[in-house]
Amino acid sequence: MKQKHIFLLVLFSVGIKLVYCGVNLYIEKSGGSRTFLQNYYQVSKKNDSYWYQGIAIVGYDKVNTREDLGYVRVDGFKQSNWAFFPFYPMMNRFLMRTAGMNFDESASIISLVFSTLAMIGIYWFCCLYFGDSRHSLYATLLFFSFPYSFYFSMFYTEAVFLSVLIFSFVVIHSNRTYFLIPLLVPLVLLRPNGVVFLIPLYLYYLERSGLIRSLRIDWKGIFRLENLRRSLVFASGPLAFTGYCIYQYVVTGYFFAFSIAQVGWFRDVGSPWAPLFKGEGFVYDFNSAYTILAIVVAVMMFKKMPLSLNVLVWSSILLPLTSGSVISMPRYISVVFPLFMFLSGHFYRSEGRNFLLAAVFFLQLASLFPWIKLYPLGY
Repeated sequence: MKQKHIFLLVLFSVGIKLVYCGVNLYIEKSGGSRTFLQNYYQVSKKNDSYWYQGIAIVGYDKVNTREDLGYVRVDGFKQSNWAFFPFYPMMNRFLMRTAGMNFDESASIISLVFSTLAMIGIYWFCCLYFGDSRHSLYATLLFFSFPYSFYFSMFYTEAVFLSVLIFSFVVIHSNRTYFLIPLLVPLVLLRPNGVVFLIPLYLYYLERSGLIRSLRIDWKGIFRLENLRRSLVFASGPLAFTGYCIYQYVVTGYFFAFSIAQVGWFRDVGSPWAPLFKGEGFVYDFNSAYTILAIVVAVMMFKKMPLSLNVLVWSSILLPLTSGSVISMPRYISVVFPLFMFLSGHFYRSEGRNFLLAAVFFLQLASLFPWIKLYPLGY
């Protein structure tokens, strides 16, 4: 890693938020009536941010019956905040209580700090993986310039989630697995798929330990006492997840209350291919096409990625699809960093790589428009 590259990424992290504010001012055309901070809060705080704010301030909803967790009926539907995992709103609550901040202030600090950490983490991992700092810098800038990467700067979980995920890969690659506990616990308490991502992380650990090579698995080595002892650190994730499930059972009466609550968002378990191109309108067709594009890229990069990163990519794409909806698929795909890592090689070798980077960034600004206008494409 180079210090000047890290400094550039810090500037990029701050600068990109200023650009978002500028785009918001241009689209809304009402900047004169608001301060800069009010404009920043307006562009950063939308949709799910209000659910996180509610949890941070008053906690989770009281549940007396199963229907209190959410339902969809002919006469209407009900949504509850149990669909959201606790770590991000609890981070905000901690800052709000200890520093006397309101939600907007605490969420702004978390967004700035963790979006910057996510950039540094991606750059660091690319340096370790590629061994080329310039290529790594380009890969990082490409990743955070792609459409829908603006989620990392909003009052959402994406920046924190990506930070703990990528630094988990960094410490595994660097053989410093004792740092995993403070990373894996928040990983599984930030989003429902966090516990699933423990699988590619452990596979990456086995690859780095030489126990998986080109899909050949050394089963004896895996079950050797020394490896089992070193692997105990990975148990922190499932233990934290189990603890949260027990908490849900105590409070709501349901071990997987978060899963039941998904019903209120019109989500139900089914085939990952079922929600694609269901003929429900432009938004659904666009998200379906975007998902198919990600799948095509994943297929193209399949042989270039190790087993661990392939599992990460495919679980990131297919698991959300099993919920029966393509809404928010661009958001889920935005954290799939291996796709952009390996795709960056094609861009980086091109003579017009800087032009391509600029073009991709302008596409991101175009993807910001539905977010600002609260259109479904921005959910």
